[in-house]
Amino acid sequence: MNTEKILPADTGPGATGFTTTDQLLQVMRRRFPQFDLSRLTLYCLIHFVSREMVDEANQVLKTVQLHYFSYALIMMLYGTENFALTPSAISAATREKPANTSRICGELEERGLICRQRVLNDGRKTLLVLTHVGVQFLESIFPDMLHVTGQKAGALRASERQTLERLLRKLIVTPVTP
Repeated sequence: MNTEKILPADTGPGATGFTTTDQLLQVMRRRFPQFDLSRLTLYCLIHFVSREMVDEANQVLKTVQLHYFSYALIMMLYGTENFALTPSAISAATREKPANTSRICGELEERGLICRQRVLNDGRKTLLVLTHVGVQFLESIFPDMLHVTGQKAGALRASERQTLERLLRKLIVTPVTP
């Protein structure tokens, strides 16, 4: 089977990498007219942009032997007043499975970027704490990460960024029922 005739290449002038997806969605719509093309296109675009942004961040993070979830985890700790959160809070905020959070925490702990501490008034709970080494490490990669994250957002005017943020926040709180 010749796949070149089935899936067009996303190359050439005006190619966005999303061209193939657009064409596949059009075929789906032709085959199933009740198909809500606008909604699924939006869903696919959000996924595509999200993956693209993570891939771009991972290019920078690869140089420091880190990947995006590890970076997001230590950024969350950096964003708290005491540089600490519980593993369950991190899993809930990132929507990662607890087992993956635990694995990543182990890797970060081995590198000395975080440590685990028992909660004083409840020995059953553990806090993940960003170490001094972790703070220094994170601050050392900020310029490169801010450059990468700023490029995508910089493609939008301030008013567009505000509108997009408002709309994405609306989607986050919209429940989905089976």
